[in-house]
Amino acid sequence: MVPLEKLAQITQRFEFLEAKLNAGASPAEIATLSREYSDLKPVADEIVDYRRALDDLAEAELLLADPETFVLHPHYKAHKLILVMGGRIDSDWAKARLIRQWRDAAAKRWLKSWDADQATS
Repeated sequence: MVPLEKLAQITQRFEFLEAKLNAGASPAEIATLSREYSDLKPVADEIVDYRRALDDLAEAELLLADPETFVLHPHYKAHKLILVMGGRIDSDWAKARLIRQWRDAAAKRWLKSWDADQATS
């Protein structure tokens, strides 16, 4: 398994290349940067998926540790749903979870608008 620090280095390099290409690299650099960017793109995507899986695993362990609040019902298993007992959920946790789920599914233009609105509020 690759250490998380190495994955962070790869992600940082990918973000650097992306920023450099978006900022308008010199014509001499474009071919080299584009090649490295295209080589790293699938790796960076997999790192995002891996980190999300780690977060989901940690969250699942948290949910399973509190059976008084979170209920896994066989009827909802195919839908990947977890029931929450009313009045027992932390509203801050629920808000953060809903925002994360929305961010994962939202279009980039919506994220940009949301982030701009959050920065001004």
